[in-house]
Amino acid sequence: MRRDDHDLVQGLYEEMSAENLCLRFFAAGRGVAAVAADRACAEPRAGYRVLLAETGGRVIGLAEYDSGGTGDTAEISIAVADGLHHRGVGTLLVEHLVSAARAAGITTFTADALSENHEVLKLFADLGLNTARRFEGPEVRCTIALDQSDTYLTAVEERGRAADVASLEPLLRPHTVAVVGAGRKPGSVGRAILHQLHAGRCTGRLFAVNPRARSILGLPCHPSVSALPKLPRRLQDPYLRRLR
Repeated sequence: MRRDDHDLVQGLYEEMSAENLCLRFFAAGRGVAAVAADRACAEPRAGYRVLLAETGGRVIGLAEYDSGGTGDTAEISIAVADGLHHRGVGTLLVEHLVSAARAAGITTFTADALSENHEVLKLFADLGLNTARRFEGPEVRCTIALDQSDTYLTAVEERGRAADVASLEPLLRPHTVAVVGAGRKPGSVGRAILHQLHAGRCTGRLFAVNPRARSILGLPCHPSVSALPKLPRRLQDPYLRRLR
């Protein structure tokens, strides 16, 4: 976190729905966005640490802890941009925050959450750390021990493997494939690749690129990559592609 991240952090909160603001701050007033950004981007202080997740110049997640500068217990809070829940953003931030807290001598995290905030409660439960819950009316008090146990290390490794597999999804199951250099001559490499994809191995959109042909294997051919039809915005947007 840097002080000049203030507007980006405020934007993270201002773009949240009233429901998610209430889950995060126990209140839905829009004024909380500026207050939260002021807090996160203030001068560095003892016992406080904040980490951001950012992509494409946009903050998509924030995790922070505050021990008040004394003791070995710190209160933790997490925020993830609307539409990006269940992507692992919050979990990854907490993993890094756990490492930073241990290095600073913090042994325990505490967190207050509304009982209907199932997502954050599940995040804490699935970390692999020893977590205790105490219900206090509509709120749940979570106490998380930051022990370096084999259970936690195994959980981190398993999440890493799952992320590696997910990162290969766009390559192994692409929505769109363009075969550049698809040839008209039987036996050419480009034509063979196009044939295999066209025969049923490709479940997405398939394009052929060859400046000297109008059609190959019954597929319309385009003279260059820049001449390909425009993709739907959900496939075109590099921000969304990186998060698939």
